[in-house]
Amino acid sequence: KEDETEAHLCHEELADLIESSDPHCVGDAAKLARTMRVVSAVLSAVESGEDVAAPSTCERFKGLLARLQSHAEARKAYGMLSGVEQGVIGKAVMGVTAPATITP
Repeated sequence: KEDETEAHLCHEELADLIESSDPHCVGDAAKLARTMRVVSAVLSAVESGEDVAAPSTCERFKGLLARLQSHAEARKAYGMLSGVEQGVIGKAVMGVTAPATITP
């Protein structure tokens, strides 16, 4: 339980760092790719039932990933990810940026 609490705190702090555009997290393509790998792993773990991040943190990560798409190094960073990581990131971003359905 102690490790789960620590994981929650660390992932919340990571979201804060990404949100503040910390250069160690999003400074260049390599750092951005590393950050995206961590976020991908966290989202995958939570989806598999592991209690490593709060639902609110996962939602923040998804929103941040959507915003990171406009980062100058985003395309290069995305290309550095594995296919599985790209899939997780794509699914997370799609959930945030999917257009609303308008029904008549």
